[in-house]
Amino acid sequence: MSNISYPFTSESVSEGHPDKVADQISDAILDAYLERDPESKVACECLITSGQLIIAGEVTSNACINVEKIARKVIADIGYTSEELGFDAQKATIHNLLHEQSREINESVADGGAGDQGLVFGYATDESPELLPLPILISHRLVEAQAKLRKDGSIPWLRPDAKSQVTVRYVDGVPTAVEKVVLSTQHDPGIDQQEIRQTVIEKIIQPVLDQYFPDSTPEFLVNPSGSFIVGGPHGDTGLTGRKIIVDTYGGSCPHGGGAFSGKDPTKVDRSGAYAARYVAKHVVAAGLAKRCTVQISYAIGVVEPTSLLIDTHKTGIVWDRLIESKVFALFDLTPQGIIRKLGLKQPIYSQTATYGHFGKNELPWEQLDPDIIEALKLLKQARRKSTFNNRLLAVSPEINLRLKTAIGSGTIQCWHEEKGPLFFEPSTRAWKALDGPTPEKPFDFNADELATVESALLDYHEKRRAYFKKAQASVNEQLRHTLPSKNTPA
Repeated sequence: MSNISYPFTSESVSEGHPDKVADQISDAILDAYLERDPESKVACECLITSGQLIIAGEVTSNACINVEKIARKVIADIGYTSEELGFDAQKATIHNLLHEQSREINESVADGGAGDQGLVFGYATDESPELLPLPILISHRLVEAQAKLRKDGSIPWLRPDAKSQVTVRYVDGVPTAVEKVVLSTQHDPGIDQQEIRQTVIEKIIQPVLDQYFPDSTPEFLVNPSGSFIVGGPHGDTGLTGRKIIVDTYGGSCPHGGGAFSGKDPTKVDRSGAYAARYVAKHVVAAGLAKRCTVQISYAIGVVEPTSLLIDTHKTGIVWDRLIESKVFALFDLTPQGIIRKLGLKQPIYSQTATYGHFGKNELPWEQLDPDIIEALKLLKQARRKSTFNNRLLAVSPEINLRLKTAIGSGTIQCWHEEKGPLFFEPSTRAWKALDGPTPEKPFDFNADELATVESALLDYHEKRRAYFKKAQASVNEQLRHTLPSKNTPA
């Protein structure tokens, strides 16, 4: 083991955070439209500040809903019910600026094409039962606990706005301890900061940490800036879609930049990201990798994805490109295919607007398909540990080269005990240096020695190609008999 140690930090925010208030209103409006008309096309954005809420966006639907009533109920359910708290759900002024979706965008999705161009990412890791990174998972659990204890009256002086931040120590990619926890919570006036610290640690932080790292002794930072009475939309303006890292993986993988809340599933920013998570979760659950990042890209009006990338971060037991080919066979990643498979025309989105869009078992993109898992497990027969990787090439008593080849690469890395590495490209019979100019005489071999080495390398290359061709053919044949049809309606 290399014992590479590093900290990684993620954050989350409570349902009373102003950006999350905006997300919840946007998704509640979306759900109301889908409940009455599953074919509704919605892009709803909110801006909320002191005593004011602006709702804007585009809608095409046969449904008629009371947007203002829905918004007031969401705000009241969160807990902003009086001016003393900085926002009164019943007295606030609401501006409804929703209008009809543009005809061009509506036509672009009519034949099943994506509603916009974009790239999305999905991620899964085996470090938690939810297959989510622990820093973001624990961060969510902390603010979730804060909201529960506030609402059930266990800590009566808590107010809705709160933020958490968790630093986890990793050793060789494995989480080993929680090192720091930050929790800032809004509270009533007149509460002593020492009481807030003691209560938050004992009733919120420690019970959550005990579920994951009971022996950890992290540093606690509770309301590090001191008093936190003014919060919510009165303290900061909230916007829909401004917590995209909180919504996803806490920074553990890249993000395509598109927000989720308020968007119907023809918007691939949302549905594509759910599909990418669905794929990544199946890859890890099938035991093909410990970690998996999936990238999918789309073009507006185009049915098929424009690209797919699988990255198992060197934890995969088979070649990533082989996993990609099977993902294309097993998963329908067209916008309509995703919508059908995951049932995305249902009014299910309000529950995603707080504490992350992933890791909640009741959501369809979190549920594993046993047939897909079994089909993916067949790929284990093409394990990357083959007789053609990292072997010794002995072409004569004087010439010994250690060969290292990346699965799927046509380049052979040749290590000489005294002279280090060079790269050989069989298709062009060209030699390349790791850095610097290409040597005129590789490893100082004379012409006869070089001809002998290159002949052996070409023979090695052909045998290796034949091996993997046979292995992939065997896997393909078994998949052909076990594969569920990706076009079967859900």
